[in-house]
Amino acid sequence: MAGIDKIYGTQDQYNELEQWLNENNKKAIDELYPKEGYSRNYRPISNFSSATDKWLKENCPLDFVKNRLKEQYGE
Repeated sequence: MAGIDKIYGTQDQYNELEQWLNENNKKAIDELYPKEGYSRNYRPISNFSSATDKWLKENCPLDFVKNRLKEQYGE
């Protein structure tokens, strides 16, 4: 997938999404970038498949995820 489909954010946002996925969709954790090796202030978080994006759009309560999906797919 192209870089445009990635979710970027802070390390804290990465941790928040990882925790939420661990509780709600463990399989999607495989689509996260490695936890270490990036800036804490701005880093790639994920490169989800379109199927995972669709599931997230319907289920994820995290604002930074919802906002990025709206950028990618529209309302």
